[in-house]
Amino acid sequence: MNVYYSVEEKLLQADMLMHARRYLKAHRLFKEVLEDEPDNAFAHFGIAFIMRYMLHDNKTAEQHFRYAVLFNPQFADTYPEYLRYLLTVNKYAELFELAEKALAVPGVSPVLVHTVCGNAKEQCGLFREAIVYYKLAARKATDEYEYSDLLSDIKRVKQKVEKENAVNYIFQ
Repeated sequence: MNVYYSVEEKLLQADMLMHARRYLKAHRLFKEVLEDEPDNAFAHFGIAFIMRYMLHDNKTAEQHFRYAVLFNPQFADTYPEYLRYLLTVNKYAELFELAEKALAVPGVSPVLVHTVCGNAKEQCGLFREAIVYYKLAARKATDEYEYSDLLSDIKRVKQKVEKENAVNYIFQ
């Protein structure tokens, strides 16, 4: 059995265990870190990730995502996963509030933030607003495939707007 003495050692080992897909052991180490440092954002993020994707406990995942942002608002890794989570569970008001904070954090991709916001608007049927977000994301995109995907998103949503306009015309 390995004995880790410092919080840093536990975090590094937990991160290695995550990469090795040994999530339960990583979870245990993250919990040990939180016993010593309850405000450790990286440990909260690690637990949130495991709870969301491996153990499918969204309630606990959300709590730990929230703690990670609360205890270290500059910890960029939390924002993409937390935004995707909020999109998945249809918590749009919280998503847009978090997106605004995320855009001010160095290391958070504005392309990802605007894309998730576009997805949220599209899911709500606010197609014109979705297009605005997708265009913002496309302006920031530097990857060819990412840019191409955003152009496809814009095209798809424009088609939805056209269909919506056609339906409105029929009923007028």
